[in-house]
Amino acid sequence: MKTVKSKWMLIALLVSVAINLSIAGFVGAQWFRHSGMRASQTSLMFDRRAALSTLEDTEKKNINQIWKAHRPELKEKLRNFRHSKRTLSKLLSANHVDEATINAAFAEMAEHRNKVEGTLYSALLETAQALPPEKRKKFFWRGFKRWKNRHHMNNHFKSKTGSAAKE
Repeated sequence: MKTVKSKWMLIALLVSVAINLSIAGFVGAQWFRHSGMRASQTSLMFDRRAALSTLEDTEKKNINQIWKAHRPELKEKLRNFRHSKRTLSKLLSANHVDEATINAAFAEMAEHRNKVEGTLYSALLETAQALPPEKRKKFFWRGFKRWKNRHHMNNHFKSKTGSAAKE
C-alpha cells in the first residue's frame, strides 16, 4: 500500500512541477517579448522612464511636472481614442458590413490618435526646451533607443551622440 501511495504522490509532484514550469515559461516569454516594460499607448515610441534615468533628481522633478501638467488632457484624449477604436472594432466584426459607417469610424479613430500624438509632441517639446543641450541629447537618445532597436535592426538609425551611444 505504501508504494502505491508514494507512486501517486510522485505523479502528483511531477504534474505540479510541469504546470509550474509551464506558467513560469509563459510569464517569462511575455516579459521577454515586451522587454519587461509596461506597455501603454502613451509610450508607442518614446520610453520616458528610460530617458528620466539619465537625469538628476531635480531635473527629474521638473520634467515630471511637465508631463504631469499634460496628464489630464492626455487621459481624456486616450479615453476618446480607445472608445473610437472599440467602436471601429465592433463595426468591423458586425454581421453586416457598412462601408460608409466603417470609414467614418476609422476617420474618427485617426483623428483621436492624432490628438493624442499632438499632446505627446507638446510634452516632448516642452521637455526639450527645459533641458540643457548635453542633457537633452542623452535624454532623448535614451528615450528613443528602445524604439530604434525594436523596429530598425539595421544601421540606418545609429546615434551620432558620441559618448552617449556607448552607454
